[in-house]
Amino acid sequence: MVTIYCLELEGGKYYVGMSRNAMNRVEAHIAGKGAAWTKKHRPVDYERVESGMKLSDEDRITLEMMAKYGVANVRGGKWCQARLPEETYRDLVKKTEKMSSGPCNRCGRDTHGRSKCYAKTTIDGVKITTKSWVFRPLKAEESAEFPRSRRRTIASGVRRHIIKKPKAKLTNPEKFALKVRRKVYGTARGKSVKWMKANLPYYELLNDRYKRDF
Repeated sequence: MVTIYCLELEGGKYYVGMSRNAMNRVEAHIAGKGAAWTKKHRPVDYERVESGMKLSDEDRITLEMMAKYGVANVRGGKWCQARLPEETYRDLVKKTEKMSSGPCNRCGRDTHGRSKCYAKTTIDGVKITTKSWVFRPLKAEESAEFPRSRRRTIASGVRRHIIKKPKAKLTNPEKFALKVRRKVYGTARGKSVKWMKANLPYYELLNDRYKRDF
């Protein structure tokens, strides 16, 4: 059994890897001694981690990530080259488009897929601000309680100021994420809040849940 880890990289890129000692392997990626893809795009955060997995799960999860974020933005498994052959790239696009059939996972509309999405806002009226944007429908009570003009505020990471949520206990994947974060941003301590908001992905979420680490 192995651990499958997914790293978020600079520029909205992602990498899926497999190891029996995931933390050591992640440290290698951070130090620039990992895959060609993580040398080209520096790791900035963790996306997910799954322990107790089979070797074959690495390719499956890589395809899932490609379907979610686009083939151009993800590498991993047997598709770890920074530059994929054109034929391989086309085959992956076709395969992942079939996997992600349904509403566009970027804007939420059902008139097109992610590869043909040029929308500037989601179907809920939330502004799309990144290349790797993933559509997350607003809950019914949020849509009814807050007018469209305020939904952007809710989706931009300050929802915790409006809707109080119970603090969740640390799960193993979250503990793993914190270890990665400490390695990547070990020098962030002592920086101003303004600097951290500008430079740390998911700062608002992590600061809300793990205040002791900032």
